[in-house]
Amino acid sequence: MVRVFRHYVPQWLITLALAEACVLVLSLYAAVFLRWGNLAQFLPEIVDHADEAATFTGAILFSMYSQGLYSRPYVKDNKSVLARLIVAYAIAIPLMAIVFYFLPDVKIWRSSLRSSSRSL
Repeated sequence: MVRVFRHYVPQWLITLALAEACVLVLSLYAAVFLRWGNLAQFLPEIVDHADEAATFTGAILFSMYSQGLYSRPYVKDNKSVLARLIVAYAIAIPLMAIVFYFLPDVKIWRSSLRSSSRSL
């Protein structure tokens, strides 16, 4: 158990959240690279899209947490997990739209966002 903000969090939960964050970031980078990628400028593109990747990952992880996908009692069978994932994505998309409205420099284009969601 790790203590975070006066709460004890199991290590498996932190490992799961970090693994899912890595998958989300890599899916966004893969979508952006497949859409507009150039091997000559691969590293500068990673730095250029870091804020978009953080926004995408944060919104998805927040909505998954709000749906109880990181809590054992709520994740009992595959049907409930799938339903909660669908609702989590339905929450994350308007959340990202609100963030992009207030911070227009952090905009993920729809085609790369669609590709990153399909790759998951």
